[in-house]
Amino acid sequence: MKHLFIVSILMVLTVSSNSLASQDDKNSSLAPTDARQMSGTPGTVQFTLSEHTGRVKTVAWSPDGTKIVTTSGDETAKIWSSATGALLTTIQGFYYMNKLCWSPDGSKIAGQTDDSTVTIWAATSGNVLFTLDQYPSYIQRVSWSPDGSKIAISYGDSATVFWSGSSTTKLLTLDKLSGYINVLRWSPDGTKIAAAGSRARVNFWSTITGEWLYFVQHTGSVNDVDWSPDGTLTASASGDETIVIASASTGDIRHWLVSQKSFISVRWHPDGKSLLTTTSDGKADIWPSLKGGDQPRVTFNKNIKQTFSYQAIPALWSPDFTKVLTTDADSTAKVWSAATGALHLTLRAHTGDITDACWSPDGARIATASDDSTAKVWYITDASGIQDSPTPIEAGFSLFPNPTDNSFHISFATESAVSSAVQICDLLGRMVATAEVPAGAKEWTMSVGNLPAGLYAVRWNGDVRKLVVR
Repeated sequence: MKHLFIVSILMVLTVSSNSLASQDDKNSSLAPTDARQMSGTPGTVQFTLSEHTGRVKTVAWSPDGTKIVTTSGDETAKIWSSATGALLTTIQGFYYMNKLCWSPDGSKIAGQTDDSTVTIWAATSGNVLFTLDQYPSYIQRVSWSPDGSKIAISYGDSATVFWSGSSTTKLLTLDKLSGYINVLRWSPDGTKIAAAGSRARVNFWSTITGEWLYFVQHTGSVNDVDWSPDGTLTASASGDETIVIASASTGDIRHWLVSQKSFISVRWHPDGKSLLTTTSDGKADIWPSLKGGDQPRVTFNKNIKQTFSYQAIPALWSPDFTKVLTTDADSTAKVWSAATGALHLTLRAHTGDITDACWSPDGARIATASDDSTAKVWYITDASGIQDSPTPIEAGFSLFPNPTDNSFHISFATESAVSSAVQICDLLGRMVATAEVPAGAKEWTMSVGNLPAGLYAVRWNGDVRKLVVR
């Protein structure tokens, strides 16, 4: 018998904690934390990490989302449970610690200090596994290879050295071409690396042979580099107020994006057709990546409040690329629609400047670090139930069930500036089906004939509609 799909306008479904707990136990391998731990009013604080005694400089989630690591001016790094906020371990004894890097499998953490040493810790215990201190210069950048087998470290004498990710073995030393290094970025397949900095160029090397391959020229310091998802293009952000799109095979320039402020960051959308950038004034933009110009598609943080001491933090795509995270000089972080630029949430609770911010791997939460000596974890989506998003003026999208072919039709109120995903989630917030909608689409049809009967959430661009399958 064919399914009948009905868009529900009933009251929010409530599920007992006992039934949720038993369901979570059965599916514990599917999610790092259960629905109750992740559920809450979007935009509110889940918990505050308050054991530091100095400014919290950086915050980062483990790849599986179960832990959070923070670094502080109190000369410590701390690892926390992301489910409860409990302090798991403290790493002490360093005068100064920059951002820590999780290994891709989450088993190790690499940290750079200003005593010219990179230390590798076990992520579970915080015990030191080994140190890389055999190179006589101070550390600039540290980056794991995509497979975790190598660590690239750039040094103050402009050299970049590849080390084993599991021992103190030095593998390769790259030529000194890039001046002060602002960024190290591996290609998606790990066969190349881009290094850029003060010498107004991006240099590319083979990570297999150490051979220098080519460069991309700017006229100002290069602040960031990103590879397109398929590895065929690179985008470099510079203080010369341009983004350069270049061939990842030859370095030939394809086109430029131009701003009136220095670019400090650039990130590709997975469709390869859009770029998210941040400029030195704190504004963020989405640009078409397949052509040049000076007109972004979407702009965020237009009315950012700036102070003399304000330092822009790179804007970040959400893991599903439907939202954008920015920070402001008024000690807030903001969540925006990537499709329309509409403001979804303002995260306001810190009493000092925000120094870092990042999404959880599943996009359900955000962690922020601050000068107020705390880090905070915020609810962004409510995983405890399915509730239609409030849309008092104009709905983000409408559903039209079609029981004759086990599908439903979606009509979008506005065209998306980037490709976006329609997601179907179950009561525990787990995605059970998804479809990519191309940029500019006004309508879309999605088949759901394989779903068992029950209540689901259909999500698009931050808006949610209930769907009953019978």
